[in-house]
Amino acid sequence: MVDDSTDATPAIVAEYSDRGVKLVKPEVRRGRCEARNIGVRAASGDVLVILNADVRLPVNFLDLIAPLYEQGYDSVAVHNTVANQENVYARFIEAKRNRRIANRVYQAWAARFNGVFWTEAFSVRKDVAMKTRLFPSGYDVPIEAGEDARFAEDLRKVGCRGFFAEYIVVPHIAPDTLREFWRVRKGRGAGTPQIRFFLDEWPLWKISGWRYMKLLQRLFKMVAVAPLLLEAFQYARHMHRPLIPETLRYAWVIAVEEMAKTLGEYESHRRIRHGMAHRRREAAA
Repeated sequence: MVDDSTDATPAIVAEYSDRGVKLVKPEVRRGRCEARNIGVRAASGDVLVILNADVRLPVNFLDLIAPLYEQGYDSVAVHNTVANQENVYARFIEAKRNRRIANRVYQAWAARFNGVFWTEAFSVRKDVAMKTRLFPSGYDVPIEAGEDARFAEDLRKVGCRGFFAEYIVVPHIAPDTLREFWRVRKGRGAGTPQIRFFLDEWPLWKISGWRYMKLLQRLFKMVAVAPLLLEAFQYARHMHRPLIPETLRYAWVIAVEEMAKTLGEYESHRRIRHGMAHRRREAAA
């Protein structure tokens, strides 16, 4: 258990120390990417199952994926579902997933990416993972989102042979309050400028232009209303709930999501810009 948090995780993990659970507490908190990398390097098994705190594995999960590795696959992607659908924010995440499944996007990914694409409870052979750069870390600003897709992309580049086990369903707990949903979606927005700058090496002016284009698209969606309602309808029709009320609820959630992402992109861009300015001052000194 790699703990990059500030909560009571160490005390909880200590209760399981007699069952072989080990706690790794980084001396310096460098974000989720570095925490994952520490866990990957410290693991002694042949197969890594990479989990976030909100994932709830089926009790027979390892028994389900073991035969696939015995058949020679290097990684396994699985289906995900939201466990807590009582609140509209968490239910919206499930609606998005249902729409992807209905459009057979997962199957298209499996075919296009040789079965190697990121899901919750993604697993991979350690020796294959170690051929990659692992999760992007060590930058001035810790990358908050998008790092998992880049890890999967690196796995494909080193010839990883993956399998999409759509029959294995792993639930996870999605944000179910406005405050938590806002925080997570804001982090999603913050990740894009970080990926563009540190990994894709976009100049700041190009990131600014992209960010303003996204802002205009979002403003049009919300001011025109019709695109917002249409998108909400596309999600609502994949849920077994009254269509019109659910569409209106999702329209609200989409608006919140777009505003949170916009703010996250702005703050991330500002942090990157300030970091570059600080480096220039240090170099001049």
